[in-house]
Amino acid sequence: MPRKADAERFMADAGSRGVTAALYQVTVNGRNYWRVHVPGFTTAAEAKAKSTLIKEQLGLKDVWVAKR
Repeated sequence: MPRKADAERFMADAGSRGVTAALYQVTVNGRNYWRVHVPGFTTAAEAKAKSTLIKEQLGLKDVWVAKR
C-alpha cells in the first residue's frame, strides 16, 4: 500500500472485522510503502493455519506469511 492513509483505512476495517492489525513502513527502490500485518503468531505454522480465516474475514484474494 503506497499511501499511509489507505493503509490506515484498511487497518481500521480489519479491526472492525475482528482482525487486529498493525502498520509498518518499508522502502522499495527508493519509494516508501505502508504494509498492514497481523502480528502475534508464535510460529509460521500457526500463522499459516490462521491465514485462511483472515483472508475470508477481510475479503482478500491472497495473504502471505513472513517472518518480521
